[in-house]
Amino acid sequence: MRTLLILLFALILGGQARADDADAAFRSGLSAFNEGSYARALAVWGQLAAAGDPRAEEGIGFMYYTGRGVVRDSRQAAKYFYRAANQGEPTSQLLLAMMHFRSDGVPKSMPLALMWAELAMESGQPEAYEVSGRIRQSTTEAERAEGSRLLLRWREIYENSQTRK
Repeated sequence: MRTLLILLFALILGGQARADDADAAFRSGLSAFNEGSYARALAVWGQLAAAGDPRAEEGIGFMYYTGRGVVRDSRQAAKYFYRAANQGEPTSQLLLAMMHFRSDGVPKSMPLALMWAELAMESGQPEAYEVSGRIRQSTTEAERAEGSRLLLRWREIYENSQTRK
């Protein structure tokens, strides 16, 4: 029993060390980005994104969306934003709402725009309230109903997978 407890404790500490390492690496990439060292930020965040870090995915998406250090490419940005948004990153959720509303790098879809705006609001993204209001003013009742259906489906898929982590 004691061996099992020691092993469990070691696994918990090892997981925390990896989380601390990932956090330090992310902050290193963020510092590089803020200093304008975009190639260094992309290298650091690229490794983290490959391991599924949503903050790094969002950072790379932002680089593509704004054209900082890479050629501006809304489609490429959307790929990274989707990966981060599906892990609960509210800024990526908000950006996807706006992108679907404007047909910027993704197909125009009012139901998807509503779904992402709602998720961003629930995650505490303050700008999401204004964006959601603008989207709602431009939608039909059928589009709002479809947005609600998509939101329920997203929750079934992604909230369940996030609670299992």
